[in-house]
Amino acid sequence: MLAYPFDVPHYVAAIDQMMKCDMCFDRTSIGKKPMCATVCPSQALYYGPPDEIRRMRVETPVNEFRFGHQTVRTKVRLMTSPDTDHLDFDIMSFMPGADEPVPDVTELVAWED
Repeated sequence: MLAYPFDVPHYVAAIDQMMKCDMCFDRTSIGKKPMCATVCPSQALYYGPPDEIRRMRVETPVNEFRFGHQTVRTKVRLMTSPDTDHLDFDIMSFMPGADEPVPDVTELVAWED
């Protein structure tokens, strides 16, 4: 994260925190695009209204993610296949040994009295 070319996010030692992107407020407040979207050579980053993205791209911008029974909507959109309106995530399928039974935690911890 410290190697990002526009110094965002950046570390502020005085308050011991990483500061996040502000979407180049100095640029977007006067009608310009954020610098990252302006100079992205692959056009993977885009700043503009969703209708314009739909007009320009075959893929569908999706901002709805489902984790089991929970649905999360964000302001961030990922491009997916044209017939997709949400992305499903099964977190357990990403865990190592997901096809193995879950061990009893009490067998893994040495309890001291």
